[in-house]
Amino acid sequence: IDSLVSNPDFYATDNVGLNRALIPMMNEFYHPSGNVGFTGFNLQQNLVSFIDKQGQLVDSLAIPNKLNRDFWENAGISDNPLILHYNPHHNKIVVAVREGNFIAVIDEEGNPVFQLEGAPIKSESSNDMGGWKKHTTFYLIKSDQEFIYCLYRGGPMGFYDRELERLKLNYPKKLLVFDWQGSARYEINLSHEVIFLTLDADRERLIGTTQEFENGLIIYDLSALKKK
Repeated sequence: IDSLVSNPDFYATDNVGLNRALIPMMNEFYHPSGNVGFTGFNLQQNLVSFIDKQGQLVDSLAIPNKLNRDFWENAGISDNPLILHYNPHHNKIVVAVREGNFIAVIDEEGNPVFQLEGAPIKSESSNDMGGWKKHTTFYLIKSDQEFIYCLYRGGPMGFYDRELERLKLNYPKKLLVFDWQGSARYEINLSHEVIFLTLDADRERLIGTTQEFENGLIIYDLSALKKK
């Protein structure tokens, strides 16, 4: 691994040309069929679209929106209102919104396994802050065979730091844990604000990065959750 990290000549083995009409593509994930799933502003008729290795749409795999919700309402072409996460063990897709208390799990036909929606959130925006005061919720999602782990901000995207005299991002410090039946199992307050988070399922831990200290790598043990 060290040699890969330090190797400046580590290049992609292949590349794919994309139809400009598909761009921007968001929430990409690899599907066992060998295709890539994604969401996109220009393909709102599908909740999830797919392309093959040649960059061509695979219409037979497209997943319709059966969640009775307009996820792209008031969104611009470069906005990403959705978080999409695919779990290969269950062959299910987690769908959550970034600016509301909505999360669902769907099968490959788009049928909801469960769908949870909380009270509407009033977003506050400020022209002088470029929308940084807008209230955001779900930030990043990972999962294993037992649980769905949701990094949750639940507040404004940022704030003005008067001491530093600049805008500062407000990273999440809360982890919401659901099981695959839709039951909320845990609500965990994390010790640090998390910028990015990945799951080490084999060792039952979450590994994240934070800006709260130098070389900020943090590890959270999940094994205790599995024993309860």
